[in-house]
Amino acid sequence: MQPSPPQSTCPSENAFAQFLEGTLPAESRALLEAHVEVCSACDGALSELGRLLASATPSMVPPSGGPPQGGARYTIASAMGAGGFGRVYDAYDVLLRRRVALKFLHSESPTANVADRMLAEARALASLSHPNVVQIYDVDVDGPSVFMAMELVEGETLASWLRAPAPHALDERLAIVRSVAEALVSAHRASILHRDVKPDNVLLGRDGRVRLGDFGLACHAEAPPVHVGGTPWYMAPEVRAGAPASALADQYAFALLARECVFGVPPGAASSSAPAGTDAPTALWSIFAKAASPVPQHRYPSMEALHEAFQRALHWDRSPHATGAMAVQAIMSFVYAAVSAFSVWALLSEDVPETSLRGGHAAMASMSMVSHGGSIDAVTLLYNAVGALLVVLLVSGWMPIAAIWGVVNAWALARKRSWARTSTLAYGVLSLLTLIGTPAGAYLVYAMVRTRRGT
Repeated sequence: MQPSPPQSTCPSENAFAQFLEGTLPAESRALLEAHVEVCSACDGALSELGRLLASATPSMVPPSGGPPQGGARYTIASAMGAGGFGRVYDAYDVLLRRRVALKFLHSESPTANVADRMLAEARALASLSHPNVVQIYDVDVDGPSVFMAMELVEGETLASWLRAPAPHALDERLAIVRSVAEALVSAHRASILHRDVKPDNVLLGRDGRVRLGDFGLACHAEAPPVHVGGTPWYMAPEVRAGAPASALADQYAFALLARECVFGVPPGAASSSAPAGTDAPTALWSIFAKAASPVPQHRYPSMEALHEAFQRALHWDRSPHATGAMAVQAIMSFVYAAVSAFSVWALLSEDVPETSLRGGHAAMASMSMVSHGGSIDAVTLLYNAVGALLVVLLVSGWMPIAAIWGVVNAWALARKRSWARTSTLAYGVLSLLTLIGTPAGAYLVYAMVRTRRGT
């Protein structure tokens, strides 16, 4: 039986980690145990997290005797938070006179394995220089405590931000996803795999900047570790099955994070289409669905390609040509409907002169008269030609169909439907074949070519 998706009332991953560490208060521990008994999703997630942490961390013992020591240079002020692999403290750098975040890995003593893990994370961060990646200042693996000094980000995690009851604006959600994508693109260019992309590791600073942090499981792309690491809900299927970490696995985790942030659909939820009533472009759902494909080969070839598709979708959604195409099709629908109604009235009316629409059927006869040496009034010839054209368009069904089709396309563009561009492009191409719709058709083709959708 598939585990049910995590709900808003489920414990956080930090609570699970504290439960496994034995540091969760007794009352909270009892509540968590009671919840796990009735929630199959949390029961499976807790079991998987315990297995992963046990295999990834040889010494999973919480620090004792109060806060660790940051040496003579750093004075620890307070604890900021804890995760499955370490604790972070608010500290003060007495040498450079600035506040920093000190991260200590869980261990009773600074074993070689702990020092290597800390050094690997520090080197991964040091190789990156990007505004959306937490900056590293210092690392100490030789003293009595193994720790890393990092940029202090005052704010909250994306996980806590998403749990807020008040809805967040679409532009805010898209900006966060874009920043995380750019951080991963930068990491992958430096051949660094994050391996634990999730909302808990995305920091939303009070300065308005989004930062991807916790590179504790990061590794070099050319030498991925053999042990499994990551968070079960965001772990790619191939990694869960024992395959080495890869950039495509990071892409999978990012897609689940992005879908959760933009559409409010948590990982594990069975949903094959965008939620009804969403304010986000449905084209983004298709992009995230491709990136979260269970088959690695079906995803985007790289995070960079995924980021480009995401950017194109946003550009298409905000393009002035999309607005212009909506207006043109609405106007053309009105024109086609009016001309269709007038044409039907003219064909059925006995009071309309023979040289107008009712004379459309005589156009070919008039042409034949001229070709055999006869003469005909130029105005009459023009009336007959226009009448013939309108009769052909009406009889063929184009004008009634176009009147409805244009309205549907305008609605689809306004609602950001994924098929709107293709349908509008087809409408424009067919309009080119009619004299009455040629100018509008030319603009629609131009507008759709200029606003390529990102899928």
